[in-house]
Amino acid sequence: METAIIRRYSAAVLKGQFIWFRYLRHKGVHLVVNVIEIEMRMNMKIIYAITIGIMFLLAAEDVRTKEMGWWKLGMLACICLIGCIYMPQKNLWSMAGGGMIGLCMIGISFLSKEQIGIGDGIVTGLLGCLLGARGCLVMLCIASCLMAVISIGILILKKGSRRTTLPFVPALLGGYIAALAVLG
Repeated sequence: METAIIRRYSAAVLKGQFIWFRYLRHKGVHLVVNVIEIEMRMNMKIIYAITIGIMFLLAAEDVRTKEMGWWKLGMLACICLIGCIYMPQKNLWSMAGGGMIGLCMIGISFLSKEQIGIGDGIVTGLLGCLLGARGCLVMLCIASCLMAVISIGILILKKGSRRTTLPFVPALLGGYIAALAVLG
């Protein structure tokens, strides 16, 4: 009996499935064990931490040069892809919706002659796939509010004009961390 349950558990882990199974004890007491869910949550916390680290690198580079290195975007894409694979609680439509929000930002970038950078749209799409559509919208709303406050502060202190360009990735980082805190 125990070997059959262990085989079923290991097969489910290899397939990456989200399952509940029962383990019968000697006296017939049923214990519901959800080991896979605990492992998935730990993996997602690691993926979120790595994503925040890569976002710090991207934000620092965006502040310094107002450009982003493709290798850092590639690292972020790989981590987000791994996160999408490990995330059983999000459905495919939500992940696709988050990615579509990023594609819309890339389209706006082309239409506005890069007033919004293409890299900002790529980062938004990648994080949108990881957070889902609702999480991506929360992240963008918080990032936009942060940028509005920073812009007003720059105008009041007369450190720049209306034409001053500001990096958006640091605000996306703040919005991403806040979205993770809000959405759990």
